[in-house]
Amino acid sequence: MDISSLLPADATDEVLIYILRSLNHGDLPDSMSGQTESSIWASSRNESQTTECIACNNQFPPLALFKPSCSHEYCRACLVGLVRSSLQDESLFPPKCCGQTIPIKQGRWFSPQLVGQFQAKKLEFDTPNRTYCSEPSCSTFIPPVFIAGSHHTGVCPSDTASQQFLQLAVQNGWQQCYSCHRVVELDTGCYHMRPSSAIFVANTVVDRDDNADRMDAAMRQAHVEEERVNLMENHECPHRVWGLRAGDHQLSYHGLSALWL
Repeated sequence: MDISSLLPADATDEVLIYILRSLNHGDLPDSMSGQTESSIWASSRNESQTTECIACNNQFPPLALFKPSCSHEYCRACLVGLVRSSLQDESLFPPKCCGQTIPIKQGRWFSPQLVGQFQAKKLEFDTPNRTYCSEPSCSTFIPPVFIAGSHHTGVCPSDTASQQFLQLAVQNGWQQCYSCHRVVELDTGCYHMRPSSAIFVANTVVDRDDNADRMDAAMRQAHVEEERVNLMENHECPHRVWGLRAGDHQLSYHGLSALWL
């Protein structure tokens, strides 16, 4: 049977998947063979077993949904949107569902271009002391392997603007992340965060101790490490409690802010 002759020009991949699955299992209604293309499309949509996408709550044929390691399922549009959001917001990278990383591989769900963008961002986000193009209209990340000549960690001593900013940070009590060296500030929100950020918060908690001024370097570092482990393992927050609001919205998060990248 010529499948293309049964489908309208605007038939979606989900409809094609359903018809192919039905033909394979022999459950495609015989009455469909004499119907017009548009009625076949409608029939396939009405008679197919559907499953809900966890993100948009729309119904899709089961084979048109991506299922990560948890029990949730995503349609292609929502899955791709999840990945694209993680490329724009480092706090969402890598994309996860129920705390489990979603594998991003070229194939049915992700285009070669999107996989390439993901790999580029992974290289950038995995680099602790990043360098970006100094041209404001560019600001492209420069991998360390492409940096020629001798280089050092931290802020360049000859960078007057950056040195002035660090002085301002000291005056305002801002601290640098001990991993990536960016200046950060926790203004609102809870202490539920990734390991690189937990170190900063652990230092803040230890500094609030009444005996902080009497701690030597070794004792203070031991307390910081103890608090870091406590934050990562025992802190409770309501991040898993979400309410559904229909329509397109922009998620805004205010909490641990990177004041200087």
